[in-house]
Amino acid sequence: MKIKRKSGFTLIEIIIVVIIIGVLMLMGLGFNQSQLKSLKSNTTVEQVKSDFDTFFLQVINSSSYQGNHYNEATLILNKGENEPIKYVFSQSSSDFSKTEEQSQTSSFFSPQNGNFQITKLDVDGSEKDQIKLTYKPYQLACSLQEQEGNHEISFTLLPKGGNEICFSMQTAYCRIEPVACKGGDK
Repeated sequence: MKIKRKSGFTLIEIIIVVIIIGVLMLMGLGFNQSQLKSLKSNTTVEQVKSDFDTFFLQVINSSSYQGNHYNEATLILNKGENEPIKYVFSQSSSDFSKTEEQSQTSSFFSPQNGNFQITKLDVDGSEKDQIKLTYKPYQLACSLQEQEGNHEISFTLLPKGGNEICFSMQTAYCRIEPVACKGGDK
């Protein structure tokens, strides 16, 4: 009498195949980590550049923001993690207390859950903790608060899980451009 054996896979064979597939997937993901970092950095570059361009175009094309007239706009960059890039539209630049009362503060590229940090702020080669840029409506140039002349401003962002990204601008034409990060910056 012959015993019929059912055809199929045993539990051990299935487990071995699942383990092999898992190992292959892990190896595949490991090879793509640098590509994922690069993709995250490229996405961040486009987002920051787009946000800055929107702000820049608002300032050079209009003297009102959300229906309110303004005389100056201030862009505020703070060094550190979870610091949003803020901008303030003010009606008066002569009376500081009046400016504070009649200003509208907003932010763009606001970090959520530690998605990025500004690791370096630099004005003409000197590191800073905060940079305030003042823009006037219909003008391409901006100025550093309390400083005269043309200055070179650069800052470095580190997105979570990405590579460092560096930006630069001149106060003579206050529009940011992505630049190659210098080797010593971390």
